[in-house]
Amino acid sequence: MIKKLFSHLKDAGIDTYLPAKKTGKCTHPYAVVDEEESTPGLTGRCIHSHYTVTVVVPLERFALLDETSGKVKAALKGTSFRFDGNGGTTANENTGGYSRVLNYRVIKPMGCKN
Repeated sequence: MIKKLFSHLKDAGIDTYLPAKKTGKCTHPYAVVDEEESTPGLTGRCIHSHYTVTVVVPLERFALLDETSGKVKAALKGTSFRFDGNGGTTANENTGGYSRVLNYRVIKPMGCKN
């Protein structure tokens, strides 16, 4: 499923990486996708898979954070990935960027192959 998430963002023209694949200073906006966890639903009939999309922009281009976050949300609208809220915004001097974590989840019926 993380491949689908990655592909949706790449297809929308968003520079996208898997965790630990992007190194060095932030020079342009990009996104990092990660699978967090899967938990059973309350009824036991489905599984909730949780994902994060971390949007990163250069420190001197803070205004791009909202724009890039909006592009991510637009790219995933109408897909099986449901927006679950923001995890916060932080500045990182080591990478030279601001980052915002967007939380998503996918609900799959038990026994469903995807």
